Amino acid sequence: ENIHTELYTGTNNFKKTKTNNSVWKYIETEIYNDTNYAYGTRKNYKTLYKLLKSKYPKLILQDIDGTFMNQFVDFLRKKGLSTNTIHSRTKCLKAAVNHAYERKIIAQPDWRGFKSRKEIPNKRPLDSSQLEKLRLYLSTKGISTKDAFIIKSYLFSSFSCGIRFGDISVLNYKNFQLENNGSI
Repeated sequence: ENIHTELYTGTNNFKKTKTNNSVWKYIETEIYNDTNYAYGTRKNYKTLYKLLKSKYPKLILQDIDGTFMNQFVDFLRKKGLSTNTIHSRTKCLKAAVNHAYERKIIAQPDWRGFKSRKEIPNKRPLDSSQLEKLRLYLSTKGISTKDAFIIKSYLFSSFSCGIRFGDISVLNYKNFQLENNGSI
């Protein structure tokens, strides 16, 4: 199954009937197959879809409430997922149920007793000795062009301005403004 092909094609054909109100089917037809959503959003829903289809194949939209969400969080925690990954899955599930409510497919969900939690990740930058090891690794024979480019980009971001690599990787020309004196 090619996730990229699957996520770039889609239809909205969920029927408002009791038999089709399975959560995973709703997510499949209404969200992750809908090309109006961003690719990353649909990818998150695809992950949730696979999880729900395998673990809760008979779960219907009307059964999702605060109690179920707390049980779902416990299940995800037992799987060893991080707090922020659990937050991402529950946020998507809650949004899908709210989406169904807004479309008048189900009654208003009861979220009492459920609170999604998120942590601030403890990200530490590499220290200077680790950056030096990366720089030296570039001189290793056999390093692929792609790996060299990624390492050079990371080193550039670290040495030049401390910008995160993820931010560097999505930069394009419209992110820069040229000043009158020729500086950026």
